[in-house]
Amino acid sequence: MYHAFQSSVDGVSLPAKFTCPFFHTPHSLCDVAADEVCEYLETQSQWAEELQEE
Repeated sequence: MYHAFQSSVDGVSLPAKFTCPFFHTPHSLCDVAADEVCEYLETQSQWAEELQEE
């Protein structure tokens, strides 16, 4: 599933390369994407019941 950024990311440059996933600071695009995924999941009523189960 593909979702375009809802926030403006015009001034954010793409990373030059992938970094080690365990020892780095996430790129700012990762932070924006993670926030938007969380917001998307919080607003979905389709899976509300499943997401509330832990």
